[in-house]
Amino acid sequence: MKHRGDRGVTGLPGGKRVKKSSARIRALAALDELNCQLGAARAVYPRGAKEILAAQRALIALCGQVAGAPADETLERAAAALDREIARLSALAPLPKAFIIPGESLPEAAVQLARAKCRTAETLVCALPGQPAAVKYLNRLSGYLFSLAVFARR
Repeated sequence: MKHRGDRGVTGLPGGKRVKKSSARIRALAALDELNCQLGAARAVYPRGAKEILAAQRALIALCGQVAGAPADETLERAAAALDREIARLSALAPLPKAFIIPGESLPEAAVQLARAKCRTAETLVCALPGQPAAVKYLNRLSGYLFSLAVFARR
């Protein structure tokens, strides 16, 4: 059986073939890792499961846009929802005055790990042209995950 990816190239929507080492594919790989980290956080922290699952679904749309699908309003709506969640969580668990060292609990550590992966994915997506909605969403998601981690410490 012949595997097309064995030569270091992969396909994007529309049939375009690109090197697996390209900036777009590196960003998509980081987004895939982020989605997996979110899944792990959701598995160990049921209190945040609904919102984390919504973030995972938004990431699917985000990946499509990064891969070349046309942008729609999905990410704008999802970013607005995250803004509301950040405000809600911040009212319940104000930000600490000192630097947080992750690992207070398994749920908090899992959320912090997802937050760190989100920051990595954001830096890679920022390097791509024409991704303002994706960058905005990832920035909000990182902020939300930080707020959720602070809340999980309580």
